[in-house]
Amino acid sequence: MGFIVSLAAGLGFVLCAETLVLLGNGVGLGGAWLLVFIVAGAGLHLLGALTHFADLSGPGEETRLLQRALGGTAAVVLPLAGRAAVAVVASTGLLATTGFVFNEVFVYWFPNFLFAFLLLGMILAVNLAGRRAWGGFQVLAVLAALTGLAVLMVVGLGWTPAPAPAASLPRAAGAGPWLRLALSAVLIPVGYDLAFLADGAASGPHRRSPAAAVLLGSFVLILWGFVSLRWVDAARLAETTIPYTVAARAILGQEGRIIMGIVIISGVAGAINSLFGGVARMVVGMSEAGFAPAFLGKTRFGERVPVLLLGAATAAMLLSGMAGSAHLNGFLRGALVLWLIHYAVLHIAAFLSGRRDDSHPVRRMAHLLGALILALAALGLLVLGEERQVMSVFMFVVVGAVLILGLLWTGLARNRDQGR
Repeated sequence: MGFIVSLAAGLGFVLCAETLVLLGNGVGLGGAWLLVFIVAGAGLHLLGALTHFADLSGPGEETRLLQRALGGTAAVVLPLAGRAAVAVVASTGLLATTGFVFNEVFVYWFPNFLFAFLLLGMILAVNLAGRRAWGGFQVLAVLAALTGLAVLMVVGLGWTPAPAPAASLPRAAGAGPWLRLALSAVLIPVGYDLAFLADGAASGPHRRSPAAAVLLGSFVLILWGFVSLRWVDAARLAETTIPYTVAARAILGQEGRIIMGIVIISGVAGAINSLFGGVARMVVGMSEAGFAPAFLGKTRFGERVPVLLLGAATAAMLLSGMAGSAHLNGFLRGALVLWLIHYAVLHIAAFLSGRRDDSHPVRRMAHLLGALILALAALGLLVLGEERQVMSVFMFVVVGAVLILGLLWTGLARNRDQGR
């Protein structure tokens, strides 16, 4: 698919509205310290971006790595529980966000959820049209989001904000809030591995797009966080649910609000497109490795069946009113923690495989250290989360459901083999 498409896929979820909210509220609470934490989090994720996500030949090889090191159950449960759960839950919330943005910024009379369903339908159509259409749409969506942010950042850095009355500067009080702030920074680059899933097979001897997604995404977000803090009072950033719009309006007024509306809609489109496409190719890789039914693999329907299942699940969530649920954020946090656990387990699998292959001791220890830090970060996010009970229940249900489906498929496959 090429480096540009792969990079755009890795940046999709990193530049979405949920990340911009996390960033804006975070700089409001912690000031420039959050930007330092983002640098540290990016450094942690670079270990995986420069190793297994750069060297594995494709999604199927990731499945086989987990199977060799930890067994077939881990190879199925961990990737699906993390990535697929985020794809459905995040898409539900993000689509609702775009509906409100389109209604409030562009066309006031247009129904919110109608726009959300139209955008979902367009993304499904793009995915069903094939990889070329998917890649072109992904590049255009991410380019539009980056261009809009670039315009706001250039103006925000070049112009001088008007003097504002002195305001109290919110700061995380105590070790707990500061630790939560640091841990939230670890979530910001999550999704960079969609660059690895985008092309399905290695585009060269060493894939550079996952690391590029971590570096470029972190750089853009750090710069936007700095500009936001320069133009908006920290207390306001910490309290608002739309810190990106508040900052854009402070910089360029109504024009800034319109530009940010374009950034949010295009960023959401890129995020959902990369999630659907990446998870679909991951499921195809599982099917090719024998860990998922054949109809989910490269049949005459191509990768369309997994995409349709993701779209149907997202539509069902929207129709059930989950987009307005008070627990949706807890569901998303739980799914992101599962994705972090997947990263940690991949490092463990790489460590175990490296020990058997007699690879360099320093590389093996780096994987072990990365697994430990990511596992502790996931545990910290769960224990210190404001919705820890909702997160725990959601994680238990998701892992249980995927485990049951995996066991059912394994049992059916075993019975079919015995029947032969």
